[in-house]
Amino acid sequence: MKRYQLLFYFFLLSGIGFSQEAALSRWTVGLETGLNFRVSCPECPFDGHDHLGDAVPVAARTSYRLFPWLSMEGAFSYQPARYSQLAGLNSGVGVYDLEFRLPALHLTAGPRIQVRIGQGDLGLEYRMGLLTYTQSVQVQNNTGYAQRFSYDWQTAIAEAWRLSYTYWPTARIAVSVNYELFTSRSGEYLNLDARSAERLPDSPALQGALQPPTDTFWFDNFYFSNLLIGIHYRL
Repeated sequence: MKRYQLLFYFFLLSGIGFSQEAALSRWTVGLETGLNFRVSCPECPFDGHDHLGDAVPVAARTSYRLFPWLSMEGAFSYQPARYSQLAGLNSGVGVYDLEFRLPALHLTAGPRIQVRIGQGDLGLEYRMGLLTYTQSVQVQNNTGYAQRFSYDWQTAIAEAWRLSYTYWPTARIAVSVNYELFTSRSGEYLNLDARSAERLPDSPALQGALQPPTDTFWFDNFYFSNLLIGIHYRL
């Protein structure tokens, strides 16, 4: 009988230890969304700083806490940003409006330093990785002409700086508020894809706006400023 009691206590203590370990899991996963409120592209054909109420970035994140003050962060994100709008382009036979969009996917990872404040963590984070991006241009005028032109996908180096506060109302669930500055470097040329190149209009002015004489759009660097809200779960 005593042997069974010892086995019972052993399994009970093992279960308690397992539950404590699970509660203190170092892994966290999360989802984020928010507002892409500024885009800057000084090397783009038509630089613009637009307030982008219709551009909503989304991201899936994971985190591994190495120490109470240091974590490794990973993110897979999508940015559907508009970087510029050119209104009133005179083609000689009509006036056109052009809207340039820059959808981008990026995969980044890096460290975060955090300090405990109240029931949450104030963190400063740097990530680096790869970005794949393209461009689309919506062209329309007041006579009913409307066409969307697409470009080939290219790859660049991605970097992100982030300031965040993560509040933990429970041991497993957290809510975060984040400001992130995302940048790219070493971007490649963008060319019209084959289908769009076949649909280029006859207007030299429109051709010059959609595909410059060099046959390339140069995107050496651009910047996204994001305000994000996230929900996170400790595994």
